[in-house]
Amino acid sequence: MHITTAFLIFAFALSTGASAQTPPLPDDPYIWLEDVGGARVMDWVNTENAKTLRVLEADPRYSGFYADALKIAEDKDRIPTPRLLSGAIYNFWQDADHVRGLFRKTSLRGYRDPVPRWSPVLDLDMLAKSENANWFLKDVDCEEPAERRCMARCVS
Repeated sequence: MHITTAFLIFAFALSTGASAQTPPLPDDPYIWLEDVGGARVMDWVNTENAKTLRVLEADPRYSGFYADALKIAEDKDRIPTPRLLSGAIYNFWQDADHVRGLFRKTSLRGYRDPVPRWSPVLDLDMLAKSENANWFLKDVDCEEPAERRCMARCVS
């Protein structure tokens, strides 16, 4: 939209008093889905997941696809995706031993080794066990430009 057009629409809304009196929104029959952790929502999610799983498992290709996907996801020979932060290489890793994941680091020199020596920064499986919660790493946000302090955002 052109700026002049946007300004005219805004000016017209102000002159007619449209911004002062907004009509009420119609009732939303799905507003209950906004209660993300609520019992009703979780019951609905679990019911829909069960329906979907029954459909998927009924497909004769399902077990083969599932086995292939699990093998790929748990393969220890995957190339760890690097993230350079403050002169070190960081990586989020999931495998059979780290189902929820492991945020780890190594040096640039170490990353070049055929088998890098990783140091754990945050072990989500240990955290979940110690806190009896189902923790997963959502993202890591680092202050700029030095990237010496980061905040890991975990969800359960």
